[in-house]
Amino acid sequence: MRELLRAGGPAARRRRLEAHREELRRRVAEARACLDLVECALGCTHDDLVDRPRFQDLVAATAEGRDPFDATGAERPTRWYGP
Repeated sequence: MRELLRAGGPAARRRRLEAHREELRRRVAEARACLDLVECALGCTHDDLVDRPRFQDLVAATAEGRDPFDATGAERPTRWYGP
């Protein structure tokens, strides 16, 4: 909010808001990808998922900033945000 007050006129404030919106969208997408990866890990029926090539591909795609489920063709886990 402090930046908005110092931004100058309406056009400058709008540019700041648009830039901030894009940063928030990027962060939300990154968090969703990480959550999908955690959901996938929790849904895995194998004893040690770290040795699973498909899971390694999902982790690599996430680390590279790509959607891991688009990149590997893996089924996207059903999201459940409960305790």
